[in-house]
Amino acid sequence: MTVARRWGTLTTAALVVALAGCAGASTPFVSTPVVEPQSWTQLALPDGFTASTLLLLNGQLVVGGSEAGGPDGDGQPAFFATGGSGSTAFTPVPVAPESFYGARTLWFSVISDGSQIFALGGKTGGGHGNPRWTTWAGDLAGVVEDPAPGIEVFGGWGAGGLAGMAVVNGQPVIVGGHASSQPGLDIAVWLHQGDDWVRQSSDATALAATGDVLPFPTAVAVEESELVIAGFAQHLGGGKVWDAAAIWVGGQAGPWSRIDLPGDAAASSAQAVSCDGERCIVTGEADGALVAWTFANGTVASIPIPVLETTDRDVLASVTWGGRTTLVAPGGVATSTDLNTWSLHAGPSGTPIAATSSGSILYVLTSDADGSVRLWSAAG
Repeated sequence: MTVARRWGTLTTAALVVALAGCAGASTPFVSTPVVEPQSWTQLALPDGFTASTLLLLNGQLVVGGSEAGGPDGDGQPAFFATGGSGSTAFTPVPVAPESFYGARTLWFSVISDGSQIFALGGKTGGGHGNPRWTTWAGDLAGVVEDPAPGIEVFGGWGAGGLAGMAVVNGQPVIVGGHASSQPGLDIAVWLHQGDDWVRQSSDATALAATGDVLPFPTAVAVEESELVIAGFAQHLGGGKVWDAAAIWVGGQAGPWSRIDLPGDAAASSAQAVSCDGERCIVTGEADGALVAWTFANGTVASIPIPVLETTDRDVLASVTWGGRTTLVAPGGVATSTDLNTWSLHAGPSGTPIAATSSGSILYVLTSDADGSVRLWSAAG
């Protein structure tokens, strides 16, 4: 990508990035930074395993992906975990599918509540090639597929795709899009009740589509007992259509509110969100550049960050690395202790597809141009 080539030509001189604007400014970027040197170590992944997700659970790094084999010989869902205490040796976490598509699923969203693993997987199939979704739960002793939800639960004629999972008040939740009684797709929330996933009504809420605004969810996180859904609102009217980044905030059963995120880009979208009990950091894309916002106490503000080009496929949620807020992008790894002054570190080779951290260790999965996936770590 362009940004990777741009930063690849810079020297390794160290420089702390100075703030060129204030939070909430219409141009939330800092002055052109110089990359600080950063030492990256490639970690060996199990043979025949293609990683796609990263998760920390009880101090252990959990890597999800697809392992060689499976019913059709083209892969099967798998998890591997390290032994903790800085170990980089991976051992398999048993995965027990229960359905035809479960044995073939690809991980879409993998989360933890601190002790358990919850996962959402999917595999296209059938005459129309629609996603066949599967849901899973377990821990480091094993992950088991829930009873298959059936194509009509998340799919069918009203399907609008899924954005991700979260756990709120001990209950797993899935967020996506679904048709309602009005034209367009609503943001939909499914709650796990018994063995079933039950979609909550979005009618007459901020999650509903209207004649002039269509909501599109992309990710979800939890702040205390509220869901924070990232995405964008597609505005219609005046002979034009434009997308503007937004979040939707509410409890499992509402009430819901839409909060438009500040910025003056021609097109923007929120693509990822992470929350830490004090605030949420929303990351997204605006006119081809990485952007970020904070959400706390019902208020949003732009975060001035280094200028990093990106696409919505490259935007990852922020992580905490050695006590610093960290943004991982194709052009580098930006860190800050106060969200005002930033350091930009050289990132690992490849395009980042997942990132997590454990104390002073940052882990990043990257994808190369040939589709191969590599796991990296850096100490900070």
